[in-house]
Amino acid sequence: SSQKENTPNAAGSVAADIQFYRPHEVAQKLGISREHALRLLRGKKLPGVKFGRAWLIPKSALEQYLKRLMSAL
Repeated sequence: SSQKENTPNAAGSVAADIQFYRPHEVAQKLGISREHALRLLRGKKLPGVKFGRAWLIPKSALEQYLKRLMSAL
């Protein structure tokens, strides 16, 4: 059986089979601080799911957030 290789995407991160991001990953992708990413989550500007103290951001939610930002330009 063949194993999938994790290959870097255009941004240079491994994105194979990832469906959720953590706040520090979102911050890195957006070029903002982790604290700013958490403020976006708490303010419901970026949709996410909270499990205990941990936030998870669906990949599709981040993509939609970026589309909204781009359409506002």
